Amino acid sequence: MDLELALEGNLQTFEDNLIKDVREGMREGVRDLGELGKANARKASQVLGAVGMAWSFTLYPEARGSLADNPAVVIHPRGESAETILRTQARGETITAKGARNLWFPVPGSPADRPKPRGQSLVKYMLDRVGAENVVIIPATPNRPAMALARDASITKTGRVGRGGRARTRSGAFRKGTADVPLFYLVPNARLEPSIDLNRAFRDTETRAGDVIANALANALGRSS
Repeated sequence: MDLELALEGNLQTFEDNLIKDVREGMREGVRDLGELGKANARKASQVLGAVGMAWSFTLYPEARGSLADNPAVVIHPRGESAETILRTQARGETITAKGARNLWFPVPGSPADRPKPRGQSLVKYMLDRVGAENVVIIPATPNRPAMALARDASITKTGRVGRGGRARTRSGAFRKGTADVPLFYLVPNARLEPSIDLNRAFRDTETRAGDVIANALANALGRSS
């Protein structure tokens, strides 16, 4: 009788320890899965620089040391600003001019399509360079949107533009080194195409989920054997 009680007691202890080890392994596996998902999301978003690194994950239940039967992990951006930018870049969205009639986009290859001093509005910077009074709006055509053009702008050897408008000879001809220069296309809205593929990153994470959790379970059970 005493032997039977001892065996029953040992069996119950073994079962309790086994359940505890499985729960610990599951939680560790889900945590590892969160780390993998975060790494994959960062890799997919790295073209966005620091914002692309703003990924984290939350393990549930959140209480440290909690051993729930069904742990879960949520991979998410860290901070509202990062979340907004990442969502926009992942989905692609239509942006519309606010407080203005049009959005101004640099004409590819134009003087406006160059680096500008940091901290300045590109449109204001270009208007200051060429003189706002010298900029005219060319109406849209069936093949081209409306366009902001700098009249008689002076052109440097490096291709930059400067203030014009008075750059004519007495006969009315253009002075050397001046021209009408297209700067911006004007459109009421624009569609931003997705620039990052988060769906692929999360599919890769899901594909490896079984192996990640199985490895964590094996490690947890191996420690107790």
